[in-house]
Amino acid sequence: MPRADPDQAPWVARRQAGIFTAAQALTEGMSQRQVRRRLAAGRWRRVAGRGLSLAGDEPPSTMQLAWAARLTHPGATVSHATAAALLGLRGVQQSRDAHVIVAPGRRSNRGIVTHQLRLTASETLRFATGSSAPVTITDRRRTALDLLATYDLGEALPLWAWVSTRRILDVSDLETAIERRRGWTGTENLRRLARFAATGAVSRAERLLHDLLRDAAVTGWAANVEVRDRQGLIGVVDLLFGTARLVVEVDGFTGHSSPLDLRRDAERYTRLTAAGYRVVRFTWADLTQRPHWVVSTIRDLVSKAV
Repeated sequence: MPRADPDQAPWVARRQAGIFTAAQALTEGMSQRQVRRRLAAGRWRRVAGRGLSLAGDEPPSTMQLAWAARLTHPGATVSHATAAALLGLRGVQQSRDAHVIVAPGRRSNRGIVTHQLRLTASETLRFATGSSAPVTITDRRRTALDLLATYDLGEALPLWAWVSTRRILDVSDLETAIERRRGWTGTENLRRLARFAATGAVSRAERLLHDLLRDAAVTGWAANVEVRDRQGLIGVVDLLFGTARLVVEVDGFTGHSSPLDLRRDAERYTRLTAAGYRVVRFTWADLTQRPHWVVSTIRDLVSKAV
């Protein structure tokens, strides 16, 4: 048999995002001594659990964490922050650990957090990147619900704003999950979020704006409304005065936009104005430090448009 190359991973790693186990290396003909020497020399590194990879300067990718978790816990479903990163969910707290839903009795390992939750096949999907074979992960709805159950209200609002404005979840989904998850850890977090979301707001800033307008008896608006043009859906706007064709957007106190977010915001603004809408934006500072100015500005714009 040819001598194993110390700078190469076992062949099977090519289908596993570069991840493999010591057992798989032995199956391909390496000896236990060769495996130990590669680890001791730093040619191989431990990613999480039983998952190994070639040494490198870059931290493991999310897909590598997913594969490390799956190889450590065969049959597990990648979940929570790890699934969220793969699916591109925003407003999620990052985690260096891999998260998986496992059968009862499976314990967390180094770099892997296990969750023992009931899960149906309809709440999962197969996910793959590049040439790697797919792994089973929770779908967007289930991933969001699992994460929201682990967050307190302040932590949950950025994710709730993202999933609710994209129609991934709504208040009825929260209520269904609360009923289904009776006795589960985190259900009280979902209950608090549902009470907040029932007001129609998806963030503290929106909630404050709604309260300001109601206290000032400003009517004729609706929250979180889909707006369309000839090309289709422009987006879900924070507040719409339909008769006045006025869109009011709120920038929360956690505002942090990426270049992609800024480009999308610019396109959204252009399409809204081209469709005949007037768009105004207020910041968290406006709402908290100049509330009367915010209300009077909106009232003036509405009265001029009618």
